[in-house]
Amino acid sequence: MRSLTGRSLGLCVALAMGTGTACTSNPGHTPPAGTGGNWGSRGSATGGISSTGGIQSSGGAAGLGGTANAGGTHGSGGAATGGTPGTGGLAGSSGTSDTGGTSSSTTGGNPTGGSTTQPGTGGNPTGGSTTQPGTGGMGGSSGTGTGGDSSGTGGRSGTAGSSNDGGAGGDTCPFPTSFQWSSSGPLAQPKSPAGHTLVSLKDFTNVVHNGQHIVYATAFDSTASWTSLVILFQDWPDFASAPQTWMGNLTVGSTVAPTLFYFTPKDIWVLITQWGIRYATSTDPTDPSKWSALQPGLTGGPGGEIDPTVICDSTDCYLFFATSNGQIHRSSMQIGQFPGAFSGSTPIINETKATVNEAVQVYAVKGTGKYLMFVESDGWPRYFRAYSADSLGGTFTAIPGASTRETPFAGKSNVTFTGAAWTDDISHGDMVRSDPSETQTIDPCNMQLLYQGRDPSQNPKPYEQLAFLPGLLTLTQ
Repeated sequence: MRSLTGRSLGLCVALAMGTGTACTSNPGHTPPAGTGGNWGSRGSATGGISSTGGIQSSGGAAGLGGTANAGGTHGSGGAATGGTPGTGGLAGSSGTSDTGGTSSSTTGGNPTGGSTTQPGTGGNPTGGSTTQPGTGGMGGSSGTGTGGDSSGTGGRSGTAGSSNDGGAGGDTCPFPTSFQWSSSGPLAQPKSPAGHTLVSLKDFTNVVHNGQHIVYATAFDSTASWTSLVILFQDWPDFASAPQTWMGNLTVGSTVAPTLFYFTPKDIWVLITQWGIRYATSTDPTDPSKWSALQPGLTGGPGGEIDPTVICDSTDCYLFFATSNGQIHRSSMQIGQFPGAFSGSTPIINETKATVNEAVQVYAVKGTGKYLMFVESDGWPRYFRAYSADSLGGTFTAIPGASTRETPFAGKSNVTFTGAAWTDDISHGDMVRSDPSETQTIDPCNMQLLYQGRDPSQNPKPYEQLAFLPGLLTLTQ
């Protein structure tokens, strides 16, 4: 975004914090074994009186169950008494486990009327959490034990589980070093409130919370100046018809270029915005009237600070911002002192305005131990360059495959459109974040960027008059 004299002022997209889906389980006690059969997916053994096998919680994908001695299938309920157990069905493959999964059970005694050899040992789970698997093999898909007086019905198999940090099915992707994107068309048009004329919809921040997107955006009002909007919708096709709540008459109505996140240590939402760098707090980012008054967010800065973002690790919070002159600045404070005013800053990138202009964003890249920064370059058409670092306080180095106009992080040369391209500019935006926390974590397996573009037939005019609109990039590699 730009300064008042013509820089785009990034709109604060109030991101509603949605918690990432973590796959948890409730491992139970492993009951004494009956005659060990092969394990199905937690089927129940019946031979005489039986209890029903417990349903397995989601977790990492299971290995094949170990083959056991003949006997009834081992469910997760109480053990059967009486009757002669039959032979357990073979374990199905790809059943899921409780996080590393021992089988859960209700209480029950050892079975009588059959031998008590131990069940086989299953394979370790793969793709999910890595805690120790239970004995007797992990559940397969609906294995059925038959024999004795009655047959045991295989338990219902679980679904593919999430890894410890919330990733689906244990899928992981490396830190990206080159990029190809596909783009949507324009997702929405500005909706002017009575007595106002909005010419743009831009500078987005986006989080997904409680199943809906929360987007804060900047707009330029030709009857006044820069203003802000908040837009809530369920899915991208709903963006165009979603109400746009004008914030010009609210305490935080003049916020532009903000970053929104949920600050877990103090259970509050925080909105960071430019022009002196300020912040506000709230318990409900979906209602813009609930933000506190803006407070100073930086003392002793260099001046001309625009497009701030804040990201935290386990011990510190870091402020990054641009100055529209080739520099990116960084400041930090201990996490226990946040939110509050950062003190001073240090330029960590020193280039030229042509390559480092504005719209800096920084993210933790899930499963890689690395951080991604991207920055908008000046000139037309606009594009993003990218940097990486091993820590938030470390050195950010330009990614060779994402640092020029010809090979950008995101720009005209690496974005494809369905039909005619509606924009040449790939400009100020935010990665779509399903984790709205202060860690600013993104999934390299599912990267999307909500950005601003414009009709390429528009000649550059006073910057504030450019009719930027929202578009969505999806990484295609």
